Amino acid sequence: MRWLDCIVFLALLCLPLSSCRAVRPVPPTNSLTEQAVVLLPLAGPAAEAHSELSGLAWLGDQLVLLPQYPQRFAQDGADGALFTLARTDILACLPQGACDPLVPQPLRLEAPGLQQAVPGFEGFEAIAFADETAYLTIEASPGGGMMGYLVRGHYDAAQNSLRLQLDTLQPLPPQAELDNMSDEALLLTPGGVLTFYEANGRVVNPQPLARQFDRQLNPLPALAMPPLEYRLTDVSDLDAQGRFWAINYFYPGDRKLKPDDDALAAYGLPAAQVGRAQVERLVQFSWSATDGVQRVDRAPLWLAAAEDGEPRNWEGLVQLEGEGFLLVTDRFPHTQLGFVAMP
Repeated sequence: MRWLDCIVFLALLCLPLSSCRAVRPVPPTNSLTEQAVVLLPLAGPAAEAHSELSGLAWLGDQLVLLPQYPQRFAQDGADGALFTLARTDILACLPQGACDPLVPQPLRLEAPGLQQAVPGFEGFEAIAFADETAYLTIEASPGGGMMGYLVRGHYDAAQNSLRLQLDTLQPLPPQAELDNMSDEALLLTPGGVLTFYEANGRVVNPQPLARQFDRQLNPLPALAMPPLEYRLTDVSDLDAQGRFWAINYFYPGDRKLKPDDDALAAYGLPAAQVGRAQVERLVQFSWSATDGVQRVDRAPLWLAAAEDGEPRNWEGLVQLEGEGFLLVTDRFPHTQLGFVAMP
């Protein structure tokens, strides 16, 4: 075979292979499956609806449950309380949730002067830990508008307390004129902190951003955020591959979000989701120092609906290594701690 014929032959041979890599077939509608949500039994003050849990985070082998209003659980001169559950107790309930009720234990919160430092304080929205250093976001409505804040704190194991360092407060101005919307989630990166606004849809927030800070909460240039319809209510920790998951939720009565066409519809839809008004799913993203925040090219994990069909406002998310995810609702429909196995 002449050398020119050989080159043409090899080019034709490789063409189908390269085409397969470049073009990913779009799965047909209804080709996906749902992920079941196994409810883990809860008891004690944290299980009550007025706890309004708004975030989850790992503190070593303790799962921290963040109430939106920790001051509702203030005791013994503290300014409030968060709650913790041992990882071993959670694992003992898996995979079917067959265990005695889990009773989250109080974690003392010290935040003297918080109400004065944050005008229009409306509670905490997200939490993450780097060893004994905590990072939290706060929502406020000063003068009728909205404002978010990022603050750092220190965990004292001997005292079982978390003390906020109010001199580290950083403002997080809203990215859209929407009531009850602020920076709802945060992500720790190597050497930095990212916060995510709740509404990132094309209509209400055409240029969404992830705000960036160093670990001392000095502001850094913001990162472009991929558009995401509906609400983003929490994210998991960054994994070894630089990826993380986000809760993507929509309540059918929420008209202010004005959702546009859902870009993730290209991946298909589980049969049971057809005709369902609410959206309860997990969407995967990635972060890197060079590429910033990107959405991973994979289908979302759709959560099976509750037996009664009632929408569940999932507000907290962590990854349970080797198992799947833990999620928690606020008071809608009531406090629920759920486990979702990794598919």
